[in-house]
Amino acid sequence: MAQHLLDKGALLEIERGFWFEGAEYYERHIADQAVFVFPGMRLDKDDGVTSADAAQRWKRLEIEDAEVIEVDDKVAILTYNATAQREGQEPYAGSITTVYRLEGDSPKMVFHQHTPEPG
Repeated sequence: MAQHLLDKGALLEIERGFWFEGAEYYERHIADQAVFVFPGMRLDKDDGVTSADAAQRWKRLEIEDAEVIEVDDKVAILTYNATAQREGQEPYAGSITTVYRLEGDSPKMVFHQHTPEPG
């Protein structure tokens, strides 16, 4: 299929948008049955989209050690280490995993998890 839609560059471009954009961006790039897993909470698509505009947006993001694991021609797992910071807050560092599935000609997030670095 259109494998280039699930390559590392394409997925990282979409992923960066989740850090910097709001609910409208989330709505366009998330599958209907998507699940978000953050420390202490699990959100469905509606809660994830709503929280995108409720949270202060990130001002800085560094992505390192990004890898894509191809599950099949329509599903890929993106994993990376992130260091990010919101205005006036301490930096955040964690390991991120996002599963994307092709829906038509568009990769959609179906699963997203943050595992903060200890300390």
